[in-house]
Amino acid sequence: MSEPIKILLLEDNPDDIVLILHALKKDALQFISETAETKTDFEKKIKDFSPDIILSDFSLPSFDAVKAFEVKQYLNPEIPFIIVSGTIGEENAVELIRNGVTDYVLKDKIFTLPSKITRALIEKQEKWEKKTTEKRLSESLEKLAEAQSAAKMGNWEHDLINGSVYWCNEVYNILGLRPNEINPSFENYLSFICPEQKDEIEKRTKYAWETFTPFSYKAKIIRNGGSIGYVYGSGQYIFENNKPVRLIGILQDVTETIRMEEELKAANKELETFIYRASHDLRGPLSSIIGLMNVSKTEITDETSKKYFQMVEASALKLDETLISLVQSMTMRDMIVNLEEIDLESIVSSVLSQLKFHEGFSRVKFIVNNNLNSEILSNKLILSSVFQNIIQNAVKYQDYHKAQSCLEIIFNKKDNGIEIIFDDNGIGIDDNLQSRIFDMYFRGTTSVSGTGLGLYIVKIGIEKLKGIITMKSVKGLGTKFTIFLPYQHKD
Repeated sequence: MSEPIKILLLEDNPDDIVLILHALKKDALQFISETAETKTDFEKKIKDFSPDIILSDFSLPSFDAVKAFEVKQYLNPEIPFIIVSGTIGEENAVELIRNGVTDYVLKDKIFTLPSKITRALIEKQEKWEKKTTEKRLSESLEKLAEAQSAAKMGNWEHDLINGSVYWCNEVYNILGLRPNEINPSFENYLSFICPEQKDEIEKRTKYAWETFTPFSYKAKIIRNGGSIGYVYGSGQYIFENNKPVRLIGILQDVTETIRMEEELKAANKELETFIYRASHDLRGPLSSIIGLMNVSKTEITDETSKKYFQMVEASALKLDETLISLVQSMTMRDMIVNLEEIDLESIVSSVLSQLKFHEGFSRVKFIVNNNLNSEILSNKLILSSVFQNIIQNAVKYQDYHKAQSCLEIIFNKKDNGIEIIFDDNGIGIDDNLQSRIFDMYFRGTTSVSGTGLGLYIVKIGIEKLKGIITMKSVKGLGTKFTIFLPYQHKD
């Protein structure tokens, strides 16, 4: 059951009060009421009684409806105010309503009062809901503006029906402008793009406009005032009844991100250069040590000394292998991929020829199944490195408990690329280690020596060729590497 309406009567005539209350009760209106006759009492009742609606006589001995309305507006402007009088003229009533009074009722038509009260309260509720909604919307917009400012991201919109364009304040800020300093338009925005990128941005957006497809880009801008910045922009169409009606998008200031990336790249480049040069410089003296070891082995006859020299040689060779892998990984990360026609079988033959003197090589049976009918476009240096590391691992991690070690290499043609499979029956890799197998310096076992860089180099190489490598392995059964390389074109 709803609460009764709280009605405040501003009336000094007892008969008129009875008349009003009788009309309200006759209409079965649920209400409680209080009466005020003076300004002081009227002000007190508004504060203490908190009426839902005020019914006021037009004229009282020391007070009138006009002054009462002003008091009400000052204390609580949301309360509906209806004048109930027999003396108010039509012109006065119209003027009062124009100034904000809710309504008026003539006492000889008092029967219309309940319906006008109901309508006034409905309008009050609607106004309250509208005001609340507008307040929440305003708060949301303020929070959105704060979030956009913090993220340095603004939104824009192009109404395709009426042609209007909207930029939020943050878009202006990103461009170094005050809000609404220039008219929002694509042409005005394009004037901030660096000259060398304007054609590219125009082409992308033109294609999107012609095809109604989403678009995105990164661009260098010259802000108002001359400072340089970088932005990420994107847009997409909104459809109604299969027709594009709006184009909406975002503009984000990524200047700090770009600068941090450039600083990080520079630091990485410096580190890679140091590693490359250090590895290269160390290999010279190391090669001399290995050479001296070989000479010493032919001249020393003492068995104990020979044993120590062999241990030193093994350590030197391991260090040399690590340095070679480091140089190889650094070179591969920085190299520009030049495409050429290559025969995958010839790469396998070349790698097998290089590895034939490795320990355990003669125990491995190599099977090559080439299901390609032509050469492919790729990079020979990268694939040679990838093949060498995977094949070398198959030799190194073979299972000596099995009568025959085997590595099957398969080349398959796919719809949008080629598939290369290396499937061995080696010792396999523990399940809990498989997720880390491509990490730098990670080794799946300590039973066999290795640098921990082989599969890391493989992953870098495949990524350079825009490919994907996956691995499946079962401990004790073997390991299977699957490489997918998309078709590439020289252009």
